[in-house]
Amino acid sequence: MFKEASNNGPYDYYHLMSGADLLLVNNKEFDSFFEKNQGKEFIEFKDEQNERDPEIKRRTKLYHFLQNYRRRFKYQWLNNIFIFFERCSLALQIILHVNRVKNLDWKVKLGGNWCSVTNDFVSRMLQEEPKLLKLFKWTNCSDELLVQTIAFNCGFMSRMYHNPNGADNLRFIDWVRSKNGSPHTFTIADKELLEDATAGALIARKFSLDKDSEIINYILKKTGNK
Repeated sequence: MFKEASNNGPYDYYHLMSGADLLLVNNKEFDSFFEKNQGKEFIEFKDEQNERDPEIKRRTKLYHFLQNYRRRFKYQWLNNIFIFFERCSLALQIILHVNRVKNLDWKVKLGGNWCSVTNDFVSRMLQEEPKLLKLFKWTNCSDELLVQTIAFNCGFMSRMYHNPNGADNLRFIDWVRSKNGSPHTFTIADKELLEDATAGALIARKFSLDKDSEIINYILKKTGNK
C-alpha cells in the first residue's frame, strides 16, 4: 500500500488506516497538526514487550511456513489442522535451535502497525524492499515489526514524535476491553471517552456499522467529515 500510494505521490505524509478507523477531529485540524509537526514520524514502539516477551523474538527467528493457512478456510476444523502442524514445526525448530536471523545486521523492533510517516520514510522503506521481503517472508505478524525496524535501523529515531498525552502514533485504541486479540469496538456509550481522547489522539479505532452506527454518525457530525 505504501508503494502504491508513493507511485501517486509524493505526499508530505502517509497515514496507514483501516476501514474501521475514524478521525476524531475535522480535516482542517488534522492537516494543520501535521503541517505544524512537519518532518516528525508518528510511530508507536513497544520496547518493553519486545525485550521481555520471547514470542516476539520467535516471530522472526523461526520459519512460520503455515501462517497463511491458519485462518484461511471456512471450516474451523480445517484451520485447526494447519494450526497443529504449524505448532509442530515451530516446536521442532526450537529443539533444533533454528535462528534464521542470526546474521541479520538490523535489530528487529516492535510496535503498533498503524502509523503516519513522511515521504522520506516511505522512500527509504521502498529502497529496502528486497531486504524487508527476505526478513519478513516467514515472519508471524510482521506488520507489527515493519515500520519500527525501518525507523530504528535507518536513521529515523531522531525524528520520532513523543506524545505526552497518548500513543506516539496518535491512535486511540482500547486494548483494555479487547477480545480474541482484537481491540474494543466503540459504541455510543463511549462518546465521552472518545471526546477526551482528542487530547492525545487524532484517529480512533475501531468502529463497526453493524455493531453501533450511532457513534459513527455522532463523530462524523461533530467533526464535519464525510
